[in-house]
Amino acid sequence: MLSFPRSVCLLLATLLCSYLPAGEAEGKPDMPQNLIVTPQGPSIMIMKWSRPSSAEVDHYFVYVEGEDLKDTTIAEYYIWEGLEGCTTYTFGVKTVSSSGSESDPTVADGRTDVSYPPEPQDLHVVNYTYDTVTLAWRKPATQCDIEKYRVTCQEEGSQPAETVVNETTVEVSQLTPETLYTFSVYASTSEGEGPAASISQTTTTARPPEGKPDMPQNLEVMPEGPSMMLMMWSKPSSIEVDCYYFVYVEGEDLNATTFDEYYIWEGLEDCTNYTFGVKTVSSGESDPAVADGETNVGYPPEPQDLHVMNYTYDTVTLAWRKPATQCDIEKYRVICQEEGSQPAETIVNETTVEVSQLTPETLYTFSVYASTSEGEGPAASISQTTTTAAGPPQNLVAEGINSSAINVSWSEPNLPPSYYLLTDYHNNIDVRIFGLQFMIVELEPCMTLDITVSSYYEDIEKKFPATTRGKTTVGVPPDPQNCSVDVADNYITVNWEKPKTTCKIETYIVNWTMKKLWGSGEEESNGIETRGLSHTENNPPPYHRYTFEIAASVEGIVGDAISCSGTTLETNAGPPVLVSLVSEEQGEVRVTWEPPAEENGNITHYGIYLNDADDYVKEVSEEVRTTTVTLEACVSVDISVAARNGAVKNDGWGERSEAKHVTPAGDVLPEQMDCLQHGPDLLACWLPYSTDCPVSQYNLEWEGHVLWSPGATDSNSTTLGWSRDEICYNIPSIPYTKYTVSLNVGINAGKPITCSSTTPMAAPGPPTLEKLQVENFTISVTWKEPLEKNGIISNYRVEWTDWNGRVDSQVTDKNTFSYQIMENSCGGEVDVTVSAKTTDFDEFGERSPPESVLLVNSISNLTCETTEPGEVALNWELQELNCPVDLYNVTWSFTSLWSEDKGSGWESVEASVSSATLESLPPYSVISVAVHVINTGQAAMCITTTQEEASSAPTKLQQIAKDIHSVAVEWSLPEFPRGKLSGWYLYWTSVIGHFVGEQVTESPEELVIEIGNLEPSEAYYVHVMAVNGAGRGEEAVIEVATEYVP
Repeated sequence: MLSFPRSVCLLLATLLCSYLPAGEAEGKPDMPQNLIVTPQGPSIMIMKWSRPSSAEVDHYFVYVEGEDLKDTTIAEYYIWEGLEGCTTYTFGVKTVSSSGSESDPTVADGRTDVSYPPEPQDLHVVNYTYDTVTLAWRKPATQCDIEKYRVTCQEEGSQPAETVVNETTVEVSQLTPETLYTFSVYASTSEGEGPAASISQTTTTARPPEGKPDMPQNLEVMPEGPSMMLMMWSKPSSIEVDCYYFVYVEGEDLNATTFDEYYIWEGLEDCTNYTFGVKTVSSGESDPAVADGETNVGYPPEPQDLHVMNYTYDTVTLAWRKPATQCDIEKYRVICQEEGSQPAETIVNETTVEVSQLTPETLYTFSVYASTSEGEGPAASISQTTTTAAGPPQNLVAEGINSSAINVSWSEPNLPPSYYLLTDYHNNIDVRIFGLQFMIVELEPCMTLDITVSSYYEDIEKKFPATTRGKTTVGVPPDPQNCSVDVADNYITVNWEKPKTTCKIETYIVNWTMKKLWGSGEEESNGIETRGLSHTENNPPPYHRYTFEIAASVEGIVGDAISCSGTTLETNAGPPVLVSLVSEEQGEVRVTWEPPAEENGNITHYGIYLNDADDYVKEVSEEVRTTTVTLEACVSVDISVAARNGAVKNDGWGERSEAKHVTPAGDVLPEQMDCLQHGPDLLACWLPYSTDCPVSQYNLEWEGHVLWSPGATDSNSTTLGWSRDEICYNIPSIPYTKYTVSLNVGINAGKPITCSSTTPMAAPGPPTLEKLQVENFTISVTWKEPLEKNGIISNYRVEWTDWNGRVDSQVTDKNTFSYQIMENSCGGEVDVTVSAKTTDFDEFGERSPPESVLLVNSISNLTCETTEPGEVALNWELQELNCPVDLYNVTWSFTSLWSEDKGSGWESVEASVSSATLESLPPYSVISVAVHVINTGQAAMCITTTQEEASSAPTKLQQIAKDIHSVAVEWSLPEFPRGKLSGWYLYWTSVIGHFVGEQVTESPEELVIEIGNLEPSEAYYVHVMAVNGAGRGEEAVIEVATEYVP
């Protein structure tokens, strides 16, 4: 059966379709355009293409030729993943319409990037002895070039040794006999190192084991041609009897036996590395002797998958894959031949070529031959017809239709292009056009464009240009650029730049106004016409605002104006007008003035000057017309005013006004003040500084540090009027206090004059008497020092008066703050006071408020005991048996533990009795008892709880349910529980009194019970009693009945 390559079939199909009658080829969409294939890594390729302009596209069908890889997509790109590194693939894409029709394919070749290699293949031990191991392997399963192999050898428990080789075999030597080694081989590409293949081998003893023949010696492998290999070896020296040999090829289904010391292998692949082995066979098989060998280079077969990647009117691009051989291809010879003409040839090293300078619409046959070092192999051939010739646009014309637009038009070339490209790179114009005319707008007047219009053909990716020139007409000129104003001492200059236009400017119209920026603000205008780019006004008036407007003129047409402004420099101002000087209080003088007639700039400040001083004494802002200056009181001065603006000279200060004379008033301190003793108080006296310079007021302040109370002070102040005579002021004082008195004058006083003195001691205030303590007949008195000591305390005095009116006292030193009064008997109240005395004052001071204490007997060992319901028995003893009493008072209170009741009571007990019984007390209540001797506040206390008593009957007893054998009874709590309820006791009888049953509950909250096992249609009495600590209480009785049964 005759077959054709796929590319030839596609070409024939295309030619046939071009000759089908109209309608027979309808429905087949155009193929995708501009297919590009780009690697994105070792295993990823991305396909990109353009949508066909005339096709209705539903989706695209993508595939990889020769691989089981295909898919669909709606995008104009597709990413293939999981490909082999360093491998050339042919990728295809078809347009699929909504009806399911497929276009012809667009194909392109692409090669994946270099990747990390996989592990080496078929790692094995070729030979091993007691101190060497020879390894061999095959290249990893990758199309990428292997740059090197790294081999590691490691004995267990030791560091690995490593070597780097470029071949697929290595002998590792200097090993230890009878030792297990692990060998790992890593392959590396330009991308990096891949994983390892590993194998283990134990070296032999120094002599081969008995009973096993020695292996053949000196094995050599050499090629005998492209597909033949010769093995040669030596007979083992220890073999004395006849033997034969077993030969084989590792990894292949090839083996044989021979009695010779050689063997020839035939039918092998060219340029392929094989591992050959031979064993001695006698009484048994020896270990193998192995060696690698590579077959010679042979003639290559034809290149694979020759196809047309792209074609135009004068070029055809071919691509193919390397022939199916392991041999390196040195070159490819490509023959191109038109029918009836001599063939042309070219030599390439890659698997793609572009054949150019072809004739349009011509059928060419292309043949590709591969060559190895052995010679050239057979050809792969394909045919392709070039397309119609392409060309530039015809009759290109560019015409300026106004000042901002140029119309460009042209005629179509013989072969219509995909579209046109209109460009003017100088003006950044780049437009894609599908018609035969284009209007360039938004241009400048008088603008010349160098215009290029190119026919662009997408299938060949080429453009054919035609050029012309066009110019816009004259329009209204734009405004000049970058207007600026320069100002100096004696001139002002306006500068500008030429407008952004290609039209020639004839003249510039310059108009300006100048406005006075001080005074009344007068305004003037002027103008000129010039050909230059600047204008200067000499000696302009100071501090005027110039506003310039500049417009360009072309052929009598004046354009828009640009505006800019500048201000002339300021000069020093004339003298202000000094209106008045007014002397005010506290040395202040009020100065009033009016602005100068010639401000000559922007007045920013006014300065007040004294006499002929160079520096002002005060500066104020420009809006101020009156201010005060503070001067030395009673010193005459001359005052003048000057104005300041932005002038450079004299730091902006102008001419001073006419000076005026003034003498300021003010406050002056007296020269001296004296602090004098005036009885218990202090007297401060002074004379005025001058009888002719009155002050506004005297400010007198004093501060006293109380010497008998650290941290305490006495401070105050007052103001006094001025007097020509001596002034004395009496300061109310605290005894034994050091006072410092200060005097200054005026409202904003400065540093004062001072004097100081210490006041004498006085009688102290009362000490603080603390609560008296009594034990038996001894009264313990304690106190604290007086709050007002008024000096240094020297002594304290304790005074007391007993119930019989007898008075006594005792004096202590300053460090004693307690005293014990010893009485011989008891029977009444004792009053006690304490007073103090200072060292420099003869009399004791004020007594403390008296404290009183009763010397009477008290109760001890009080006990409370509950003996009977409602009763509490009391027993006690007297503290002092030698101190009789007249009567005992017994008081008590109770709080019920089962109700909210509370209450109290009292009774008197004769002095001869030391016990009592409280009766009629409420049950189950807390009883608090106090017993004290009559007319004293001291009492003994005890607490107890009365006994529980039988509860009253439950309330609201009722039947709430029944059936033929049971009833349910409910009740509420008793009104008087008289204790803590612990449960309920129930029993029930017949109506004639016979006992039927009973029940006890231990939950006081359970207020419902169901009684069962009753007779139908019978009546019963149910008795319910509350149970507390006293036992069962009063009963409540109810008659109940079961359900009637007829």
